[in-house]
Amino acid sequence: MKRPVAVCSAMAAMIAMIALAVRSAGANPIRANTPGTGVFQRSGVLAGVVVDDKSRGGTELLELSSFAELRYTPATHWVLGLRVPYQVESRLELPGMAAQTASGPGDVLVSVKHRFYRWVGPWADRHAAVEVGLKLPTGATDRPVDPRLPVTLRHRLQPGTGSTDGLIDFVYQQARRRWVLAADAGYRFNSEGEGRFRRGDEARLNLSAQYILFPRVYTQPGHEVFAVMEATVTDAGADRLRGAALPGTDRTALLLAPGLQYFATERLFLDLSLQLPVWEEVGRSELRSRWNTLFQVRYAF
Repeated sequence: MKRPVAVCSAMAAMIAMIALAVRSAGANPIRANTPGTGVFQRSGVLAGVVVDDKSRGGTELLELSSFAELRYTPATHWVLGLRVPYQVESRLELPGMAAQTASGPGDVLVSVKHRFYRWVGPWADRHAAVEVGLKLPTGATDRPVDPRLPVTLRHRLQPGTGSTDGLIDFVYQQARRRWVLAADAGYRFNSEGEGRFRRGDEARLNLSAQYILFPRVYTQPGHEVFAVMEATVTDAGADRLRGAALPGTDRTALLLAPGLQYFATERLFLDLSLQLPVWEEVGRSELRSRWNTLFQVRYAF
């Protein structure tokens, strides 16, 4: 009688091991990129809301925005993406001036991701990918703002930039037991947009760690809760106007973002993240980050 019990126990342990490995591999960073396809069938949608607060010297910029992203996976190693943002409201308050607000559609981003490496083993998974993207000048750039505002703030208020920008990102992720670790390094090439204003190019490094908090006893996939910690190092060059660099518009920062991720079903999961600055070095014309919250819903179909 002991042998069948032992066999059943071994099979249950194996099933739990496979389920945990698959689920860990399916986990995604919240703010950073992932080398995975992010969908189960052939398409999926990601929707989110972002609230961002920046300030300096009595000036405060509060932005509420949303986005929807459609992802299509023609094969297990390719993902096509279309991201459509919408600026619900940006509100700028300065001492001695009336509050400035703007809203409207933002710039659409199209992207292609290729997962060129994948290894799966007991309790473990590793994969890597490269993604390229193109941001198109589809957003609104004609919202009325006070012409007395500094040129950088006038352009920050607009939902769109009027520029066509390129992005490239290299991503690596590995999962083992309850842990998922990921890193991606990217660069954004900005071109001249509305009024011959050009935002500075930006280099970015993201690191993330995820841990399965629940369930503690893992017998079958479903209803997992992940604790997520993400770190972002960003370095942006000076903005330019008509080809000339604008002094005091560069920025270097280290940001930390704790978060939670919940797998409601195999197709639906929710993300919540709060990003806070740890260290910043910004030019005299730039606002400092105070906090940023992100809520996302992902659904695969």
